[in-house]
Amino acid sequence: MAEDLRYTEPYRPMRDRGRETSDALVAVRTVLSRAETALQEIDRPNYTRDEQGNPVFDSNGFRILSQDEDYDEMRAALEHVVESLEWWRRTGRPRRPS
Repeated sequence: MAEDLRYTEPYRPMRDRGRETSDALVAVRTVLSRAETALQEIDRPNYTRDEQGNPVFDSNGFRILSQDEDYDEMRAALEHVVESLEWWRRTGRPRRPS
């Protein structure tokens, strides 16, 4: 049976990686940034629209808000991604090579 390699505990690098650069760090920082952006996007009001794309109003003339049925799970997953990748966030200008 294959070893279970799923993420289980928070990882803490042996040193600060915030000013280092590598292709892997760029990729991880991109995912971190996109997860943070997605968290901002899913918290914006989502208004209900009809089949033609027109806004739907209630009997008082207010637009009807809707929320994705998986909102709570998606938000929790994105928060987990941000928390997991926080260790590799860029914290300053890259160091000059020695």
